Amino acid sequence: MSNFYGNVSTGYLSAIIGGFVVMYWAYNHHYEFWARYNYIFAAAFDAGFNFNMLFIFLAFGAGKVVCHLCFCPGQ
Repeated sequence: MSNFYGNVSTGYLSAIIGGFVVMYWAYNHHYEFWARYNYIFAAAFDAGFNFNMLFIFLAFGAGKVVCHLCFCPGQ
């Protein structure tokens, strides 16, 4: 049984922070590499995030969700 405690996801925030830090570092320290492969970095971050969201959905979405924060009819 799983419990739902509201929206505790930090997927977007961590993706923005991680992407900014890596791209900023690559831009400042390895500009030639960044200029050549920037689109591949962006696609890899996007695909990795989407794959992880799919995995989390499949792994944890199969259980019954119990909401303790609001009145849910049928409980």
